[in-house]
Amino acid sequence: MAGIWSEHFGHIDPNRPLFDVAVPLVTHSMLPVVAVQALWLLRRRGAILPEPEGPTAGVHPGTGPGLRVLFVGDSSVVGVGTPHTDQAIGASFARAWASRTGQAVHWHLHGRYGATTREIEQDVVPGIPPEPFDRVVLSAGTNDIMRGTSGPRFEHDFVALIQRIRNTVGPTPIQVCQLPPIWSFPSLPQPLRTWAWIRRQQLDWHQQQACSAFQDIVRFAGIDEADPGLFASDGFHPGPSGYTYWGEGLCSAALEP
Repeated sequence: MAGIWSEHFGHIDPNRPLFDVAVPLVTHSMLPVVAVQALWLLRRRGAILPEPEGPTAGVHPGTGPGLRVLFVGDSSVVGVGTPHTDQAIGASFARAWASRTGQAVHWHLHGRYGATTREIEQDVVPGIPPEPFDRVVLSAGTNDIMRGTSGPRFEHDFVALIQRIRNTVGPTPIQVCQLPPIWSFPSLPQPLRTWAWIRRQQLDWHQQQACSAFQDIVRFAGIDEADPGLFASDGFHPGPSGYTYWGEGLCSAALEP
């Protein structure tokens, strides 16, 4: 049976016309309470966790000329949730890759706290240096969930983002991170948790559709449920252990035959 499977919520069949009509009807009915909870959450997140200190590029030692990896996205690429970028996704992936292959890894982080997919395309990608990379890791969409971006708009923006990345760095393979299991984020209360789950399932399907329009795009499925121990103190961003887990998962997926 076609659709999306979640161990927590079961099967949902996102037939596009029905899905894009039904989701707004359901989520809009929850807005009075959800809007207040989302505003509280955003203010709480911003007050607690700053961006990490440290460089936005680095090298993990190893043999050979080295793998050049570009990370593009939102606060998870910036490394929010860790005190220093040596614990963020770039360095975490580099350590995992080097430990398995012995190869050196050059990592570059280009992200912005709180950015939607459209904002990443318009504001983040123009700052990427036009130099060759062996791999791009793209993480975008969580802020589109929280800000209410429609499914078709998100799909359009995601296609534009991939096209702009390709125009900047060339036909480099891109590893797209599937939208996270936001329903298991510890900081989300009900009914915001259910609202975010519905929105996530909708946008995740549109992300899949956007990726299918390109070659050399692989979606990293990630996990269906997130361990609370992987989160930072705000219960929303990954903590150091979360970035380590994510980096190891990305590495395993990239090395699969």
